Amino acid sequence: MQSHQTSWEDEENNRIVELRVDYEIDGDSLAIKEIAPQQVTFVDSDHQVVRRIKVYGDRARRHLEQAFRQDGRLEKLEVELLQHATVNA
Repeated sequence: MQSHQTSWEDEENNRIVELRVDYEIDGDSLAIKEIAPQQVTFVDSDHQVVRRIKVYGDRARRHLEQAFRQDGRLEKLEVELLQHATVNA
């Protein structure tokens, strides 16, 4: 299993979510095992940092993961992971 750090800018909610993604690649097949939000950075309208908080609770992690998926970022993440694997092969 491999891990990848990425971030997602949730412009609608003025936040940047840092995520750890655990995944496996078998040939051309990618399987995402876990998407784990690690930290949320809240920003103002000028993208200046207002506050940072760590994500600890399961409920908060599930909520952020669901928002990430609903924002359509999962497909982009899969492409990013496959490109990363190709470059490092």
